[in-house]
Amino acid sequence: MKIGFFEMKSPLVLAPMAGITDLPFRKLCRRFGAGLAIAEMTSADPSLAGTRKSRWRLEYGDEPTPRVGQLVGNCPEQMAASARNLVQQGVDIVDINLGCPVKKLRQKRAGAYLLQDLEAIAKLFKTVVKAVPVPVTAKFRSGWDEATPVAVEVAQLAEDSGLAAITVHGRSAKTNYSAPAEYASIADVKQAVTIPVIANGDID
Repeated sequence: MKIGFFEMKSPLVLAPMAGITDLPFRKLCRRFGAGLAIAEMTSADPSLAGTRKSRWRLEYGDEPTPRVGQLVGNCPEQMAASARNLVQQGVDIVDINLGCPVKKLRQKRAGAYLLQDLEAIAKLFKTVVKAVPVPVTAKFRSGWDEATPVAVEVAQLAEDSGLAAITVHGRSAKTNYSAPAEYASIADVKQAVTIPVIANGDID
């Protein structure tokens, strides 16, 4: 699988997980065969940029390339500035988080919350892609709830905006992790776009 100008040696990807995918764990997973290992999400909120957690999440050290950093936020300009900062820190691919359903992000109208606003997602995608010279990807769920699936629409927005690849988590945001993941929505996305599609959810 090719993401932008990076040819992956393996199609297996370590998903970003808060409190888990730190630098040592990512390096270990890469050593044992992961084609990519995505860092924990970092907030695009500039007021959090100097916190200890944010600094830890920006450590890439001697991690193998391509290095992937993930951003979460709802302001296109802040996301663009944070994406540029990630590149300065040595990131080779910038990933946009539209999949995290936790209450803290819902309150900030970020993460999976944005699946309710396709216009905002389109602006976010285009602004970040324009801001950095590296491939941009995104991870998102099948929809905000089971009644409003938007995975295909978001995937098409991603491709039209110049994203290099996408990851689809086969659950709605409202189900959180309580229901088994389903893969029909991922298959629908795969048929709708030509960029690489990575399947996510209940894969271990």
